[in-house]
Amino acid sequence: MKISKRLKQIERIKELRDILRDETRTRLESCFERKKTLEERSESLNMKWHQAMKNFRNRCSEGILSTDELLWMRKQINDIGEDMDRIAKEIDLTEEEVICIQEELMEKHKNAKIADVLLETAKKESKHEMIKKEQKEIDDLALFSFIK
Repeated sequence: MKISKRLKQIERIKELRDILRDETRTRLESCFERKKTLEERSESLNMKWHQAMKNFRNRCSEGILSTDELLWMRKQINDIGEDMDRIAKEIDLTEEEVICIQEELMEKHKNAKIADVLLETAKKESKHEMIKKEQKEIDDLALFSFIK
């Protein structure tokens, strides 16, 4: 295979690997954003839960709660707790996804570096081949002018 053809193939491989690495990096950034959003939502729910508990305790201590109000406030607290549990599970899943994508990104980065090295080697070979060809032409010209 010609060096220039091989060089073009390696350049295409490197471009593809760079694109794949960049796409993985974008997915990782998206995961981090999703995790941050979930953590903010979790904190908000936590504050809401604490406020609902405080209101519930205050109303109970005042002794002015009807059974319906008591059940409604307790259901509200339970719903917030369920939302908190669901968000916590989503955070855990997102953290696992972050770890997987980080490992994938490391692999893609390694593959891109390998392509870089291959490309540099191919460029050196191409340059060496060109220099060799030019030297041969110069030698032929020198020999031809010497023969005349």
